[in-house]
Amino acid sequence: MLVIQEEVKKVFVVFAEWGWTITDDENEAAKIDPSYRQANIEELNMLIACNGTIFNEVIESADGLVRWVFESVEDELGFEDVITCEYQLI
Repeated sequence: MLVIQEEVKKVFVVFAEWGWTITDDENEAAKIDPSYRQANIEELNMLIACNGTIFNEVIESADGLVRWVFESVEDELGFEDVITCEYQLI
């Protein structure tokens, strides 16, 4: 049996004069905001709402390991109805 280990990245929230963002580069986070911290699920979901940024791999947040989940169904007219569109703990 072949087992593939996914790389787990940590994500950090940083605040600056121009606003806030999330990065997976800890060195960049420290340069932008010396008081950076690990991002939580709520912040990850807010980032998507603000600019559409998605980390598709398993990531380590302040809440634990999370994965991006997108589920949808097609209605009888062929339109896509989104069921789930968020980061979830795994």
